[in-house]
Parts: sequence; structure tokens; C-alpha cells
Amino acid sequence: MDEYIVEIDELDDDTVVVVAPALCLLVLGRTLDEALNQARASIGYRLRETAPVPDPVITLDGESRRTYQSGLTAA
Repeated sequence: MDEYIVEIDELDDDTVVVVAPALCLLVLGRTLDEALNQARASIGYRLRETAPVPDPVITLDGESRRTYQSGLTAA
């Protein structure tokens, strides 16, 4: 199973950004859950372009984990 560390930032009240630096991937969403789901789907799509792989697991980086832990459930 592939695992990718992501960074999360809130641009304003209704825009959340998820970045997967290892893949140079930037995803925007209206909520944290929407952004994480879209990031997971985008990472999976990118990996499947080269070879069939299981769904990726995303892990928050240290700062994002401290900031968003209270509103986040396990991937």
C-alpha cells in the first residue's frame, strides 16, 4: 500500500487546500473532507496511470495534523 504525506491549509472560510509534495499535486475543496477525498482520488488516478495499485493512504504532515486533528477521522 502506498502512503503519501499531505499538507493542508485553509485559504478562507470556504476553501481548503491539500498538497501532496511528493507528486507535485495541489487540490482545492470547499471542506476538509471534500479536499481529502479529492486528493485521495487524484493520487490514486495518478498512480494508476503507470501501473495498477491499491487505493493510496494519505497522512497529514506534522503541522497539519496538529491543526486539523480535532475535525479529522482516520483515512
